[in-house]
Amino acid sequence: MALTEIEYGSLASSEVMNNNFNYLDNRINTVSETIQSATDDINTDIASINTSITSIEDDVEENTTSINSLQSTIQSIAAGGAYVTTYRNGTSWYREYFSNANKTTRIWLEQGGQTGGDVGSITLVKSFSNSSYFITACSIVRRIGGWDFQAVDRQNNRFTATHGYSNVGSTYTNWPSGTVWYACGV
Repeated sequence: MALTEIEYGSLASSEVMNNNFNYLDNRINTVSETIQSATDDINTDIASINTSITSIEDDVEENTTSINSLQSTIQSIAAGGAYVTTYRNGTSWYREYFSNANKTTRIWLEQGGQTGGDVGSITLVKSFSNSSYFITACSIVRRIGGWDFQAVDRQNNRFTATHGYSNVGSTYTNWPSGTVWYACGV
């Protein structure tokens, strides 16, 4: 049913008036239901966001505790000295830092090397305790334009990386000869 137009100044029957009122009442109810549904969706989204914020706060608190523990360990080592193991074989090397003389509690590991040819994946000489370590690389071969590096598959004992030259606009998984890389973490 649609709204019946009543000409200005004329009289309308009660049936036409009631039909118009019913039509308007139905439209108002439909709009009200739409607004209520949208409000319910927004409230659900707000509840989801609040849950995510709580989870993030928990993660931050947990990480803060870990950082404080690491800072305390580093401060105690700085006061008493760290125990270090160093290894080098050709262009591959690593240096491990331990908090005890028996070298059973590693607190830091850094390692690096140089690729000698087309290599897309690097197997680390020493495994990290997890895959949350820092990696960087640079090309020592002269190129025109910028050199982009990105670790795309990071595991505790190896990583795969891509690189490209900004003037070429493409990405490669094979590394050019003369790429130097460095990784550090726990």
